[in-house]
Amino acid sequence: MLAEIGYRDVTLSRTFGIVRDEAEKWIAVFAGSGLPECEVLVDTRSIVNKFLVEQTFYPSAGLATSTFANLSDPFDLESADHRLDRIDRRVPILSQLCRSLYEEGTKQYECYDAATKLWWLTEEKTNFEVMSVSS
Repeated sequence: MLAEIGYRDVTLSRTFGIVRDEAEKWIAVFAGSGLPECEVLVDTRSIVNKFLVEQTFYPSAGLATSTFANLSDPFDLESADHRLDRIDRRVPILSQLCRSLYEEGTKQYECYDAATKLWWLTEEKTNFEVMSVSS
């Protein structure tokens, strides 16, 4: 999504964990021409289940935020329709994605090159830091 809206650079990417191949936290900051910085935080050890998307404004350092999503997880909006089906809430979204692969004239995949380049750059710039067991 970030690549699709124009983010093309990574100013910071850091993972934390007890061992390098098992990152428990990831923080990254993305930049794009004419776009505000976008900070992403993924914390797999968080005691709170939360998916939060908000914009922070800095008018004269008097911080203000605007919240776009404040959910228990990214699939929370999808859960109501499928709770009774007893299927993983991600199944309908993945099914829709798979069906879209066979649609004629779809142009939604034009951003894949930009997304791949942004992810490659993210991996190249990622630094790992050892996290203590108590963190």
